[in-house]
Amino acid sequence: MHRSALHLHLHLRLRRHRTFSSSASSAGAPPLYSFLQPSIFAHKKQPPQPDPTSGGLQTEQQGRPKTLTSELKSTLETTLHKAVLTSDTDGAWKSFKTLTSYSDFPSKSVTNALIAHLASLGDTHNLKRAFASMVYLIEKKPNLVDFGTVVTLLDSIRCADTPAPAFALIKSMIKNRFFVPFGLWGNVLVEISQKSGHLVSFLRVFEEICRVALDEKLEYMKPDLAACNAAMEACCRYLESVTDAEKVVETMSVLGIRPDESSLGSLGYLYALKGLEDKISELEILMDGFGLTDDRVFYSHLIDGYVKVGNLKSVTDTILRCQREGDGVCVNFGEETYSEV
Repeated sequence: MHRSALHLHLHLRLRRHRTFSSSASSAGAPPLYSFLQPSIFAHKKQPPQPDPTSGGLQTEQQGRPKTLTSELKSTLETTLHKAVLTSDTDGAWKSFKTLTSYSDFPSKSVTNALIAHLASLGDTHNLKRAFASMVYLIEKKPNLVDFGTVVTLLDSIRCADTPAPAFALIKSMIKNRFFVPFGLWGNVLVEISQKSGHLVSFLRVFEEICRVALDEKLEYMKPDLAACNAAMEACCRYLESVTDAEKVVETMSVLGIRPDESSLGSLGYLYALKGLEDKISELEILMDGFGLTDDRVFYSHLIDGYVKVGNLKSVTDTILRCQREGDGVCVNFGEETYSEV
């Protein structure tokens, strides 16, 4: 069967008789507030101090200097750059805050060097600084941000095992139409989501990314199969929602992303959980239609679903049928499957 016809077949089959809605409310994203405390955005209020050396500043008659001269801006940027090169992190941060407090920015190379430096230090405080700087720049001056610096920051967030800023960063990128190719950061976010157990949060980001890819006609924003399978896992294992899972299948079809054994296996798990035997039979037909040969992956998911609802008869029937039809090859399930049984 032609690939497009198979996608249509899959779409039509799974769209029929949608009688189930989400059985669990979508979990919210991990709290960003806890990550940012104590807040690095808070500034201590101090009375303005007269500066007799502020000849390079154009001042208002009273209060704080209004703007920076090009000379003083250059001096601050040079100081910032030298501080990064010599690992004077606090000095670099101080210069950056001074520049941005006047709605000014260092050059693109210096800006990215600072964020990469902050993200590389491996401590939470400087990771907060890097995150706050990145979000601020995406909102105010996105043309200063290199895609590679976004990837560096996300990788540091992954290593720090703090999912909240990762989701907040991607949402900020989408909100401000700063479209970094999915292939550069998608796998990192999938790993963060799976490791932290926040796959439902990933699902919501996945939905937004798919919308952007389709509405904006941006091929480079399309998620890959691994991301689709993570979204499917969120629907099937976390939300246990047939409706949400079939929406992901529909999106995959529209985007032209071909499912694999894991994709259909997640659906099999959910259908086993819900007792939808007719739909399981349809999935088995689709396995053959797509030329998917690793039955063990599909049936392992299926058995997991039966085990969860205590349907041991179907577990036994599945194993015996797998042995009968697959000459015993398929029955070589992994240790995890046998532990479930």
